[in-house]
Amino acid sequence: KVASSINPNTGEVKIGAAGTVTVKVSATETANYAQKDAYVTLEVAKGNRTISTPSLSLEASCGEPFKIKGALSAGAGEGSIVFTPRNQNALDINASTGLATPKKAFATAGIYLDAAETCNFNAAPRVTVIVNVKSGLMVTGKAISGKSSKKTTIKAAKAYTVQNKTGGAVSYKLKSAPGKSKGKVTVAKNGNITLKKGIAKGTYKISITATAAAKGVYAAQNCVVTVTLKVK
Repeated sequence: KVASSINPNTGEVKIGAAGTVTVKVSATETANYAQKDAYVTLEVAKGNRTISTPSLSLEASCGEPFKIKGALSAGAGEGSIVFTPRNQNALDINASTGLATPKKAFATAGIYLDAAETCNFNAAPRVTVIVNVKSGLMVTGKAISGKSSKKTTIKAAKAYTVQNKTGGAVSYKLKSAPGKSKGKVTVAKNGNITLKKGIAKGTYKISITATAAAKGVYAAQNCVVTVTLKVK
């Protein structure tokens, strides 16, 4: 109801909703005057409200779900916030809960927060949250060692620590081997590192590219890892 209640003595009207209500005002009959009625029409406009969110910019990792939070400034329980992606290739999002999962690394994704017009409120101004998506693949190099006097193969498990949130198979490729290690170090697709016999003694920083293959909704991810090699 537009007018939820009216005090018959004071004429105070309690507004319950937006819309139009007509109030009858009566002067009762007296010894000298007949009863007189009048009608007053009240137009109750819809209210305005806004959407708030903790941050308008955030970071997320590909393949790792996160939740966007939003709140309405008024009219809780009337209508709701709807979450939609600006770029559907970059992430998936649940329209009602705000639970999002990035599916493309190194992308800048936008998430729109909207609240439509309701019976008592106008549509809220759109809010956009910018999400910078990082790679879902993180590989950290370890310190490894080998001997100059013989061929040495170091297993991948001893050379790297791997965190892969996308689930794609990880492969490896040598990016660069500095100084006297050049041409003396090879990296297999499975990540095993082989040192050729005769490699000069010393400490080297070996750069290796790790790639997680595309899987499901996730695009291929890659990162460069540095392994510290000590040759004795």
